[in-house]
Amino acid sequence: MNLFVHLLEVTPSEIGSLIGTVGFPVALSIGLLTYLFRVQKEHREETNQLKAAITDLRLVMSQILEHVRNKWED
Repeated sequence: MNLFVHLLEVTPSEIGSLIGTVGFPVALSIGLLTYLFRVQKEHREETNQLKAAITDLRLVMSQILEHVRNKWED
């Protein structure tokens, strides 16, 4: 998954160094926070794309409705 790519890029020596420096609970917390922020960013980007798609669909539906109303009136 894309979410784990960055975590997989960290070398075992970097993880060991981080655990040795700040301790396992703090290192785990840092890893989880990094993951959480990445997921939130990706979710925000997906949500923005969905909002744009909904706006486009709303415009198309308005045009279809206008076309149908014009045909109905004729």
